[in-house]
Amino acid sequence: MITLVQIQSLMRAVINFYSFNNGNAPLVITRVKEHNSENMFMARLERAIFDSCEEDCKATPSRYAIWGEDIRSLSISAVESIRALLSGCLSAMIFGLRLHGA
Repeated sequence: MITLVQIQSLMRAVINFYSFNNGNAPLVITRVKEHNSENMFMARLERAIFDSCEEDCKATPSRYAIWGEDIRSLSISAVESIRALLSGCLSAMIFGLRLHGA
């Protein structure tokens, strides 16, 4: 059986990991990227929910962790898309300003 001291130690390790990670560079956990996150998002949530209903709930934490990684992955993709869109807009604006100044 896991003791409270072991749980606290594990929690401290997780907190330290995220505290020391560069907040500007999102961590990508490739081992849980089995499929396209958009296609698997609801299926993985469904598995996590049904695992929660099982008597032993053994796989529940890992299922929710994988589903959480899907959320992160989709969020990272959205940020990258927004950056690309803004970059394109900025380039067009600068081009327009240069034409206007000619």
